[in-house]
Amino acid sequence: MDRENQGINNTDAVEKKMEYEELFSEKLKQHPELESKYGKLLTEFCSVYGDYKDYLLAENKIYETYVRNLDFVRIMSLTSRLQKYMKIMVLKHIMNTNQG
Repeated sequence: MDRENQGINNTDAVEKKMEYEELFSEKLKQHPELESKYGKLLTEFCSVYGDYKDYLLAENKIYETYVRNLDFVRIMSLTSRLQKYMKIMVLKHIMNTNQG
């Protein structure tokens, strides 16, 4: 499971979003002038999101891959540095042991 989905699940974001949408719809019903202006907003948003969902998913996957790869590169760089340091320390130890 990717990090974004973990955050969504941990915070109950989907349930909260649905509650906010329901509250929004209820408030609009109490104000006909606002309902006529904004009453189709959620439906239109769902339609637009449906049209772009695949693109948003691809963008998210590319971002997740990029971030993970950066983390991997950083870890490999640190590991390489540590390996070089260890070789130097071993060589120094060997040289000190042979001199004494």
